[in-house]
Amino acid sequence: MYQNVHDLIKKVKNNDSYNKSACWAEFTRDLETYLINGDLDSYITNNIIPHVFTWPQHSIQNMNQLNNLMKDPESIFCKTLKVNDYGPRHGIHLHENVQLDRVQQVWSIYNLVNTCGLSLDSDEIIFEFGAGTGQMADVLHDMQFNGRHVIYDLPLMTVLQKFFIDRRGIKNTYIVDDEPMHVINGTNFLPCNQPNSEKFVLGLPNINFIASYSLTETDINTHIKFSEYMPEFSRIIIIYFPGVNAVADNINSSEYIAMLYNKLVKTHDCHHGDNFGDANSKILMAVKKTLKPSK
Repeated sequence: MYQNVHDLIKKVKNNDSYNKSACWAEFTRDLETYLINGDLDSYITNNIIPHVFTWPQHSIQNMNQLNNLMKDPESIFCKTLKVNDYGPRHGIHLHENVQLDRVQQVWSIYNLVNTCGLSLDSDEIIFEFGAGTGQMADVLHDMQFNGRHVIYDLPLMTVLQKFFIDRRGIKNTYIVDDEPMHVINGTNFLPCNQPNSEKFVLGLPNINFIASYSLTETDINTHIKFSEYMPEFSRIIIIYFPGVNAVADNINSSEYIAMLYNKLVKTHDCHHGDNFGDANSKILMAVKKTLKPSK
């Protein structure tokens, strides 16, 4: 459908009226130029912002999560960590021959399955708020997830993610306002500037919401908007750093998550505490009280 990156950028930028924090506006200021003119396989070595491939590579909490996942070497979660070549061909740093970015994605699915009760055989939706490198698509593909994966992100970030997801041969499509709306079994890109498509997707049943640090890095309008969507979600995992978040226009993440908890506790069984192996990182998990185990 999209002959080249120019066509794709034109498609995802058809509406420039959308919310983002001041920091993320700055992070993506020069991204379009690099997407058109740069070598994406040298994204890391050229030190391109945003540093989505670099941030997770030395994460202590991901190292601790890896140690936990490796306790069961025959599990599907451990086996998918053997894949360590996702992303740019230059500059990827491995820890014990594992990509720590992949650990972050696997950890979210591990919790979604083992703590929140999702079956990977079910035809449900995993709604990933802010996909970073896009590696979650590869994790779910490798795990043979039977449902639908939706990436919700800034328009240009979806272009970056699609480049590497395409290279893995993963079925994917865009959900945009000027085309028929359909969520495929595979990966679906939903840019955050598509309001009609957003309402369509978020009105669907069986949505399982994942946000690793991304939700609490948004502007206040996005914070508020998704707090209204939350009670309808089947399962929710939000990982965040507590306190005032400079990336999120100095919004207090602790106060925001406390507000979400108080809202969700009426409809969901909630857990709120330290993210595994890092007291500086917190996790909120919630499962709808009326939910039966997925099949």
